Amino acid sequence: MRFNFAEREKFALEFFRKEGICVVGCDIGAKFSVFAVDGKTYKVEHSKLREFKEKILKVADGRKIKIYLEQTGRYSLPVVETFLDCAELYLVEGKRVKAARELFSLPQKNDYYDARLLAIIGILPVPVIPLDYDAYTLRFLVNRMIRLEKSFQQAVNRLRQCIAVLFPGEYETFTKERLEQKRGKYLKQLKELLNGFVPFSAIQEELLIEAQNELQVIELLLKQRRQVEERIDLLCEKPHIKRDLEILTSFPGISKKRALIIKASYIDIRRFRNWKAFVKFMGYTKQENQSGTSVKFKKRINSNRLVRREMYMLCSFLCSQEGPASDLFSYYYLRTGGIFKKAVHKFSSKYLRLLFYCLKHGELFNPAFLINSLEDLISPQTIEELRRNVRRLREQRGKVKKKKEGSNGNSN
Repeated sequence: MRFNFAEREKFALEFFRKEGICVVGCDIGAKFSVFAVDGKTYKVEHSKLREFKEKILKVADGRKIKIYLEQTGRYSLPVVETFLDCAELYLVEGKRVKAARELFSLPQKNDYYDARLLAIIGILPVPVIPLDYDAYTLRFLVNRMIRLEKSFQQAVNRLRQCIAVLFPGEYETFTKERLEQKRGKYLKQLKELLNGFVPFSAIQEELLIEAQNELQVIELLLKQRRQVEERIDLLCEKPHIKRDLEILTSFPGISKKRALIIKASYIDIRRFRNWKAFVKFMGYTKQENQSGTSVKFKKRINSNRLVRREMYMLCSFLCSQEGPASDLFSYYYLRTGGIFKKAVHKFSSKYLRLLFYCLKHGELFNPAFLINSLEDLISPQTIEELRRNVRRLREQRGKVKKKKEGSNGNSN
C-alpha cells in the first residue's frame, strides 16, 4: 500500500504545530547538511551552522525543537554539538528511513526528500532513539584509543628495527611493554643512547634520524593515549554507562577494555528490538547485505570487526579456563569437529544473546543461565565426559598438525 507523501507531510506538520513542537529533519553530509524546517528545506554548510541555529530558534518561536537525523558517524558531530543545548536530538536507523522512502514511493536517494522524510518520521510508526551524548562521546573516544594503540605499535616496530641495526645488544631491552611505562625510564635511557651515538656511514646516520623521529612520535602518542584514557574514565562514572560496564564485566572473559569496545559498538541497547537484531549488529549473522546501487561488487557478510576480534580473543582465553562458559565453548568446539572459527561463531551468538538479555533487564551475569543451557545441550552426556572428549579431540588435532609440519619440513 502506497501513501501520498505531500498529504502525510502536511498532516504531520499540522499535528506537530498543535502540539507546540518545531520538528526538523536533517540529512547529514561531509561538508554540508540539508535541513527541513516546517516544510521548507535549507542546504547549510557546516561552517555556517551557528547562524542557521539562530534562524531555527526564530522559526520555532518558543516551540520545543525536535531534530531527527540518521546515524552517520563523525560527520554528524558538528550538527550534534551545535544543537545539543537547544533541541532534542533523535537518531533514526538507515534501514527505517529506507523503508519509509519505499512506503511513499520516493526517489531512491535524494538529500532534500530524505530531510523532509526525517522531519515527519516522529509521527510514523518508526522507532527512534533519543541521542545519548555521553555514550556518543564514549564511542568516539574508544575508537580514538584503538587507533592510537595501533599507531603506537607501528611506531614501536619501526623504532626496534632501527635499534636492531644500531644497537644489536639492546634490542631485547627496549620492548613495547617497557617503552609504554608511565615513569618513562626506558624512553629517557633510549634518548641518551641515541644522542651519544656517532654514525660511521650514511645508512647509520639515516637510521639514527629515523629512530629519533620515531621516539618523538612514541612520546606524543603516549601523551595522547593517557589523555584519552582519563576522559574515558570520567565518562565511565556516568550512571547509565557505569551500569552497562558493570554488567559486561560480570561476564567471564570480558575485561574493562573489552567491555568498553562492546559498549562503544552498540551505544544504546534500547535501539534493538530483540536479541536477533543485537547479534546481527555485532556481526554474527548469515544474512548478506549490500550497500549502494552498484552491481559490480559482490554482497558482503554483515561484519563488526572490532567485536568479532574481541570475541575471538575471549574464546581463546576461555580455552584455558574452567567454568560454565568454558564448558559451553567446549561443547561447540566438539560439535564442530575441532574447527575453532566455527566454534567461536556459534558460541559468540549464544553468549551475545545472553549478554543482550542481561543488558535489557539490568541483571548481572548468572552462571545458572549457561549451566541450564549446557545441560539441555549435552544431556544425557555429563560435563566430565564433555571435557574428556574435548581433550581427546585436541590431542588428535595436535598430532595431525605435527605430522603435517613434519612432512612439510621433509619436503623442504
